Parts: sequence; structure tokens; C-alpha cells
Amino acid sequence: MRGNTAVVTIDGIDTIEKAEEIIKSSLYLPLSFLPPLKGKKFYFHEMPGYTVIDKTYGDIGIVEKILDFPQQAIFQIKKGEHEILIPAKDEFIVSINRSTKQLELNAPEGLIDLYINNKGDNDEEE
Repeated sequence: MRGNTAVVTIDGIDTIEKAEEIIKSSLYLPLSFLPPLKGKKFYFHEMPGYTVIDKTYGDIGIVEKILDFPQQAIFQIKKGEHEILIPAKDEFIVSINRSTKQLELNAPEGLIDLYINNKGDNDEEE
């Protein structure tokens, strides 16, 4: 490896011509190659399906997916017809229990209220 360039060998790619055919291709490794994480660290792919427990509100729903934005990853949580978006920040994550598939959060004050208490309140203002 020199600088930020690595040289790798791929089975079946043994000529320049074959290598040129796969330039700019995506490369994925099996998930089994990822080291297990502990504590509050997680892989985005493992969180969908986790039940989210907030310190104030209790069960607020299930993680649908992680929205990966350049500035911040966001937990997209569904509870019935409600969608709740909470930044996936260490400071909001209390714990992750992989055996029970539970994510415990301490969301910022008022954030969850924006999603569950004000839906439809102002629909007919005139």
C-alpha cells in the first residue's frame, strides 16, 4: 500500500484486460466478515426491527431503517401511523440489547412530541 492506494488480488482476475472490466465496480464482503460490535456501537444493517424504548415515552416503535445523510445518520422509527426521526448520535443512545433487539434512547426533550402529539391539530385553521 502506498499513500491511499491499495493493490489487491482477486481470484479469476489475472490480466489487465480483466481488471479493466471491473474498474469502478462496487465490492461487498459477506456480513460474516464484520467484527461483532459491543456497547453502543452498531452497524446500520442490524438495527431495522429493533424496538425503541425512550427514557421518557417508553416504547416508541420499531426501527424501520437508518437514513444515512452526510451530516447525520437518522433512526427512522414507525409506531402505527406515526413516523419518528431521531438522530443516531451516541449522546442519545443509552444502550443496545442485541439479545432482545431493543434500542434504548434518551431523545432530546420535545423531539418525540413533534411527531406524536401535533399530527392533524392545525389542519383546519382559517
